[in-house]
Amino acid sequence: MRTKPDFVRYNVDLLADFRERRNMRRTELSELTGIKLGMIEHYEHGYQLPTKANYNKLADVFGWQKWEE
Repeated sequence: MRTKPDFVRYNVDLLADFRERRNMRRTELSELTGIKLGMIEHYEHGYQLPTKANYNKLADVFGWQKWEE
């Protein structure tokens, strides 16, 4: 099983901070990315890490490094 890159874990750990600094609600982030609201909540609470596809959707919004591997 492949592990997720360290930068993925780091950025997702700070997802709520990134979102709040933009005065963005979770519902807005969900609409922008197409990621279900419940998944965003799971990411922010540390219950789950995103798939590569969902991480890259978040990366597009926040200007994060893309997960290319």
